[in-house]
Amino acid sequence: VGEALPSWTASYAHAVAAGAAFAGAGAVAAFVTHTGVGRRWKVATALGLVALVPLALVVSWARFGA
Repeated sequence: VGEALPSWTASYAHAVAAGAAFAGAGAVAAFVTHTGVGRRWKVATALGLVALVPLALVVSWARFGA
C-alpha cells in the first residue's frame, strides 16, 4: 500500500542512475521552458535529445549484441 520504491529488487547503482536520469530530465525541462532561453538553444536541445535515441540503440547493440 503506497510503496515509494519499486517492487522489484534493484541495486543502489540502479537507484542512483534513475535519480540522475530524472534530475537530468527535470533540468532539461526547466531549461527549455524558461522564457529567457533563445529559440536556437531550444532547437539545439531538442536535436540533442533526438540524437540520444540512436546513440542508446548503438550502445545497447554493442553491449548486448544484435
